[in-house]
Amino acid sequence: LFLLLCNSLVFFSVECEAQKGAMQPTPPSQIDTIKLDNYKELIWQPSDNYFQSPGSIRITMIDADTRLRTVIIADDAKGSPSGNIIIQGKVRLERETGTVTGRALTYRVPTRSGIILDAEARLEQALLRGEKIEILENQEMKAIRSYFTTCIEDRPHYHILARQITRNKFGNLAARNVTFYIGD
Repeated sequence: LFLLLCNSLVFFSVECEAQKGAMQPTPPSQIDTIKLDNYKELIWQPSDNYFQSPGSIRITMIDADTRLRTVIIADDAKGSPSGNIIIQGKVRLERETGTVTGRALTYRVPTRSGIILDAEARLEQALLRGEKIEILENQEMKAIRSYFTTCIEDRPHYHILARQITRNKFGNLAARNVTFYIGD
């Protein structure tokens, strides 16, 4: 068990070939680089790459194929760069496509997917809120008990409430059990 008090910790994916007769090689990680920084204290276990930050932290991940950058800014975080990252406090997830904020996150690093509770997503001139927003593997989002609007006013002139709203990577929506509100 190590306690790190430096500026950042960077993980790189490493590919190994299995020896004949040994177990099959696992597919290479789709995450090229993971960088942990902006923390005051970091507990790291090198034997299994487990980390824990009892205070604020920034986690930056870069996809090896698409070069898509995902940045997580959190009150706390624990997990493994090759598994799940768990956040219990306030969290902000940033991508080129938009920003999602909430109060808790379970992020699955290998699939770049996760669940954010009490979430709000600001996406390309649209606002999506949900009791829970799932970020799916194919860059889709699914909001449960959700609210959606494209109105940019402080008090939107219209919005949609739905039991579930799914937004695909092209920005198209599909909603279930919909109520459409116009005006105050």
